[in-house]
Amino acid sequence: MMLCVKCKRRKGEILIKSLGKYACPECFKKIIFKRFSKAITINKLIGKKERILVVIKNSNDYVLFYLMCLLAKKHKGLTVYSAKKRVKGLRTLNQENLTDIAIRILTGFLKNKKELLKVKHGPLELLSDYDLETYARLVGLKYEPVKRRGFKADVLELLNKLEKTRIGILYSIKGLIEDIST
Repeated sequence: MMLCVKCKRRKGEILIKSLGKYACPECFKKIIFKRFSKAITINKLIGKKERILVVIKNSNDYVLFYLMCLLAKKHKGLTVYSAKKRVKGLRTLNQENLTDIAIRILTGFLKNKKELLKVKHGPLELLSDYDLETYARLVGLKYEPVKRRGFKADVLELLNKLEKTRIGILYSIKGLIEDIST
């Protein structure tokens, strides 16, 4: 039996793709929330008394809303709302996740579109489709990775193949562009 990489007590059942190691469900949820919080803290995305709106376009956006509500419980001045469209007076955050960012960057690189070679910071930037889908299942939410078509589907297929041999490739792509941009 493989033990959880974090607590070292329970069975490691869930692969943490970026590490190539396994965690128990409880620790996996903690790791995901920590990455989510880290993205917000490092990029200073939220102020002390902030009113944030999560625009709910599809069922996947409920995962961001859920994580934002957990964060609001820890930060007293943070208030989180959800709506189907933007609301005047409330700030929205970039809802791109790590997989979206990597696909956009590689697409921009391969098609020579420099405007796509930028990292737009958001609370999900350290979480891939896999991370979000697994987290959602563990907390009882629905998450289905966005269906990519055409060239973006080909880029995703390439990323999935690379990810099998190169642990953390999505982070590497994002980090490389950040390094070049600064």
